[in-house]
Amino acid sequence: MLKKIPEIVKLQLDKKLPAPGKTGIDWFLYCYFLQQLKDKRFLEFGVGDGGSLMSMLAYSIDVTAVDNWNFKWDKKPVEDILTKINRNVTFINEDTLNLNVNNFNSYDFIHLDANKGFEETLHDLSFASKICNKVICVDDYMNSMWPEVTWAVDKFLLLNPTWRILIIGNHQVFITNTNVKINELIINLPIVIRNNIVYLTYGSLPIEIKPFCDAAELIYSWHPIAWK
Repeated sequence: MLKKIPEIVKLQLDKKLPAPGKTGIDWFLYCYFLQQLKDKRFLEFGVGDGGSLMSMLAYSIDVTAVDNWNFKWDKKPVEDILTKINRNVTFINEDTLNLNVNNFNSYDFIHLDANKGFEETLHDLSFASKICNKVICVDDYMNSMWPEVTWAVDKFLLLNPTWRILIIGNHQVFITNTNVKINELIINLPIVIRNNIVYLTYGSLPIEIKPFCDAAELIYSWHPIAWK
């Protein structure tokens, strides 16, 4: 479970900082794995308004973020928030398709939320797998609005049998290398494990999830069909 909600996440829950564009259970799971890898090196592809990035910063001071800022997002508001909360991020202002893997360190947690097309997502996954030690979180997996993300993840896993699904949330999936033992990630949720894959079950979720679900209620208001 979440041992203690960090101050930055509390500010997000109180809507004083941008929240991740995730359903409540996905946000909770996201923070859950960040907590298990606390103080490790994190990487994000696709910053947006900085919601997922803020949650990363709640658990580590060593965070790198990649974004070309060519969509509807603006980098300056994110930088202003970082100044406000006194946090630093290593920004790489580039399209993920133009990155050179030799310019990156290794990371224990990578969040992919940049591209939604099949080829682009498959590229980002292949890239991330070369520099990730523990967990890759792919946003919008099983989201009907972005079906090609799911196709790309499934294709990647088919082509790379050393990677496996760890757990699936509402609209995101966590994958890990087969070299990583599941108990290293201290999974303590209502789950069942079959063939070395962890499945979230319908058992009672921890009470700590409620604030995340309450705070995330407005997150998907622009396409409620995707999560209601």
